[in-house]
Amino acid sequence: MIRPAVVGWREWVGLPEIQRAPILSKIDTGAWSNTLHAADIEIIESVPESRIRFKLEEEGRWFERPIAKWRSCLLYTSDAADEGLGVDLG
Repeated sequence: MIRPAVVGWREWVGLPEIQRAPILSKIDTGAWSNTLHAADIEIIESVPESRIRFKLEEEGRWFERPIAKWRSCLLYTSDAADEGLGVDLG
């Protein structure tokens, strides 16, 4: 029998794909995807794939990943939808 994981409203989440220390994250068990806040976002248009460059903190290191797809994101501070990017971290 598979037992479901019990999680709280906030949990420490590890991100080994981007070699970052664990961060405190809000848990949304009904979500189809996950998001991270990013700063200093730059879109790099190129062929065969466009990429995005960003920081997870103002003074943090740069990350660059392929853009998976555009999608609508609902901001937790607003009732309006905002445009967002889907990015593969793996």
